[in-house]
Amino acid sequence: MSDKMSGMRLRYDGPADGWKQGLPLGNGRLGAVAYGGHERETWCVTEITYWSGRSEPSPTPSRGRADLDAMRERFFAGDYAGGEEMASRLLQAEKGNFGTNLSLCDVRLSFGAGANAAGGAGAGGADDGGSALGSAGGAARAGGAQADAVGG
Repeated sequence: MSDKMSGMRLRYDGPADGWKQGLPLGNGRLGAVAYGGHERETWCVTEITYWSGRSEPSPTPSRGRADLDAMRERFFAGDYAGGEEMASRLLQAEKGNFGTNLSLCDVRLSFGAGANAAGGAGAGGADDGGSALGSAGGAARAGGAQADAVGG
């Protein structure tokens, strides 16, 4: 890890009370929303193939390469609004059944009294009642942590 990365942290004034306030994490295929506080966290885990939608054809009125060339001409000529209009009209298919990701499981983490001995209060050593996720933190909480997974 570079020296520039070792001091990077995300700081929050307080814990996320629920999913809507949680921190989204992931790589586009596997993801989670982490929420909770110093003593308990929940990670709502999802995966790209766990989906409520169904396959459907997505036809567009595009003529392929000819339309792409016409859009490029507009963009390169500085007509960004015209190119954007063409892209919206020709490349974005109308969706009938969008669906949504489903929760794969909830991972609930509980941290015991000994979990914070090495790093102060919380994952990043925050001692002001806030929460922190740091690139150098996390390991201090592992000592007294307990976890269970609940199916989604």
